[in-house]
Amino acid sequence: MACRGSYIDAVVVGREKRIIYGTPLISSTHYDVTGYFVRIDNAQNFSWLIRYFLHPRATKPLCGGAALTPQIIQTACHCIARSWSDPIIEGSTSYHYPNARNGWEEMVILHHGHQTEEQMIDGVWSRKFLVHEKCRMFNATGDLTHDFGMILTREVLKQSNNPLVKYSFAPLYTQTDLVKQYYRNMKYESICLYLGFGKYYFNEDKLYAGVPSILQHGWRVLRNYWECFLRETYGHSHWYGTHINSFNKFNYTKDCTWVCTTFFGKERAITAHGDSGGPVVCGGVYYGIVQSSLGILGNTGFESWEHTAALAFAIFENSAEYREDLTNRLWHYWGTDLTPPKILDRATLDPFHPDQIYSSARPDGQRRQF
Repeated sequence: MACRGSYIDAVVVGREKRIIYGTPLISSTHYDVTGYFVRIDNAQNFSWLIRYFLHPRATKPLCGGAALTPQIIQTACHCIARSWSDPIIEGSTSYHYPNARNGWEEMVILHHGHQTEEQMIDGVWSRKFLVHEKCRMFNATGDLTHDFGMILTREVLKQSNNPLVKYSFAPLYTQTDLVKQYYRNMKYESICLYLGFGKYYFNEDKLYAGVPSILQHGWRVLRNYWECFLRETYGHSHWYGTHINSFNKFNYTKDCTWVCTTFFGKERAITAHGDSGGPVVCGGVYYGIVQSSLGILGNTGFESWEHTAALAFAIFENSAEYREDLTNRLWHYWGTDLTPPKILDRATLDPFHPDQIYSSARPDGQRRQF
């Protein structure tokens, strides 16, 4: 999963994702993130008309996502935006706002917890698309703020088929832990794991066009807040040919809901078309989702910078305190009973020791810790 590049003839890869220079994730892997990873595919023409008669197979990857509950998937806002509004001026800044996909006419196919396309024979159809109320695009550069969205499913998601993965749904952290993770991982510039199915991939150092049949993964390093800020201000001044003062209209403190990552050592991993919205694990914890990247294929000299939307800016969707409220609010889209389902007991014990962070509900009401 990596692009390569230099500053000459650069290609901006924003809001379109793939993983290249990636390494295949074999079915025996025990990375927990593979259990709640979701591949989001575009439906073939009119295939949704037969949705009641069969489970769709793998088609063309659109984005990635993370299964929060059996019927809620978190992905990037831009993945489920069918279009963007005309520029809307707010103060001294101009933004575009997303128009979400139509749940009835623009359905997608969801493949949960699979590491190979061969396993993707039991896809689930989408029901409803929801974008974060603050999701918007900065008109001058195309940067996105609050790049979060949710997909509600028509059926319950299938469990992961990997026996070595503990859970089929994303870990649930408290508000305090989400904030601690955000600051601590940036402070120590943690290593981050990315994964997804890409339009391009590498095999024995050769670049191939096409979707790999096996889930790819790669590693990048998180950069601190100050370095990310400098890159955004001075970097955009170079890339877009604008004077630095014109970019200062962008309110970085208010609108920056992402973190920055760069190459890790000799690793040359970068995301691109098909990987947006996929889960990113930093310091061993579910930390964010893939947002955008900048790079060039075939050039190892380019210092690749990527945006990852940090979960700390999506507290309602990702914190233990609000999970019951979230489920209750969305229950009327798919529920038939008067009472919503019981919430999985997945509160964090210690977010910085991943092997000890989970608890699960037992029939006797006691909590079993790992």
